[in-house]
Amino acid sequence: VVENLLSPEGYKVEQAMSGSEALDFLTKTATLPDVILLDIMMPDMSGYEVCQEIRRRYSAVSIPIIMVSAKGHPEHVMKGLEAGSVDYVKKPFHRQELLSRVRAQVRKREVMEAEMESRKVTDMLKRMMPMSVIQRLQQGQSMIADQHAEVTVLFADLAGFWEGEMANKSTSEAVTLMNDMYSVFEKLVAKHQ
Repeated sequence: VVENLLSPEGYKVEQAMSGSEALDFLTKTATLPDVILLDIMMPDMSGYEVCQEIRRRYSAVSIPIIMVSAKGHPEHVMKGLEAGSVDYVKKPFHRQELLSRVRAQVRKREVMEAEMESRKVTDMLKRMMPMSVIQRLQQGQSMIADQHAEVTVLFADLAGFWEGEMANKSTSEAVTLMNDMYSVFEKLVAKHQ
């Protein structure tokens, strides 16, 4: 039933007929599922036990779990949520309700992943640019460079630098040395602004 509902919507559905089969799938798969629909009543383990075991291995952000069960009493819902599910749907469910809940969890995960990626990009930019420039980029400004009425430009050629000091250095050592040198230059510029 669930596969017939989700497959036409473009979701790839993997089925596990028992808790141990579901856990085994998670261990062997190269790509984690976007969401897990988990029944409480399963042959070898309860859905609660499976949910708890998945939570020991993965966060709710990594894999959201929606419990799907004929047991709709509030105590069952609470037990499912306490076991680590993010949502609970009572059987028989309405097709659109289940689809909406699956879509909501997938969207939530996509937003979280996008935010994490954005933080990575911002952290990388912080290592290369001043914060004022990063903020202008994030605000969508096209003019990101500072404008200065007066500018002094220093061209420095360190005599024999490439032949002597750098001749026997590896690429990474040369880059590290130049980065250290530029850091000193930047501190001097900041000190004398």
